[in-house]
Amino acid sequence: MAGRFIEIAGRKVGEGYPPIISAEVGLNHNGDMGIAIALMFEAKRAGCDAVKFQNYRTADFVKNRYTTYDNGHGFSEPMWSLCQRCELAYEDLALLKHEADKLGIIFHSTPTSREGVDDLVKLGVPVLKNGADYWENEFLGDYMLEQKIPCVFSTAKGHGYSDLWTDEAHLHPSLIVLHTVREYPAKDWNKERFYLLQSFYPLVGYSDHTIGVDAAIEAARLGAVWIEFHLTLEKTLPGPDHWYSKDPNEVSKLVKAIRGME
Repeated sequence: MAGRFIEIAGRKVGEGYPPIISAEVGLNHNGDMGIAIALMFEAKRAGCDAVKFQNYRTADFVKNRYTTYDNGHGFSEPMWSLCQRCELAYEDLALLKHEADKLGIIFHSTPTSREGVDDLVKLGVPVLKNGADYWENEFLGDYMLEQKIPCVFSTAKGHGYSDLWTDEAHLHPSLIVLHTVREYPAKDWNKERFYLLQSFYPLVGYSDHTIGVDAAIEAARLGAVWIEFHLTLEKTLPGPDHWYSKDPNEVSKLVKAIRGME
């Protein structure tokens, strides 16, 4: 029996319906549009419903140009140059959405400003997505909800962020809330907190930072309406997130397991 749902790109998303499976590209395109398009192709070939990018502006969140990011797996680069290299201009977003539309996969992205939201609305995206870093930023979150487009907000348990919002905005009828553990990679997906979120919010999904596919499959089995994870072409590529991201073979396995539940 189908329960509460919303519609995204002609799909019913919610209780009693198949979850949206979304591949997060993030920084894994390495600033190369050829890699970005190849990642969308692999997401579609593996059976994903959606692909997500980030249309941030580096100055919105990198305050120290000399801070170096080291992932402990052979990659090190100043955060400013890393993020600047992977920034997506409006023209990049337009190209990527055009390619996603041709592939028949839902294109969406994470902005870090109202201007970024405006760019996505102008492109006609069917869903808006925040990042876990912006769970506390009601100024941006409220603006996203005002666009009358379905929204997906990642929560931010850990690293000093608030646990839950229970105000009217965060119980918005067009909002999906994703359980997120902000570790890269996460050692455990914290199933108990997923249950807690389900007790607060009508539509709950899961943003996966664990290695492997077991956590995402279990979340789908427990009723997650949206499953998100990082996708890479190859785990050995240079970059901060490739090593723990899921490669196309893992994604194909994950999709088949989730679709087998339907």
